[in-house]
Amino acid sequence: LARTLGLDVDRPRNLAKTVTVE
Repeated sequence: LARTLGLDVDRPRNLAKTVTVE
């Protein structure tokens, strides 16, 4: 999902939590 959420590339750690659900 990191690619789709390119805006959150700066903080992938925070995104990782959301991606975990996906």
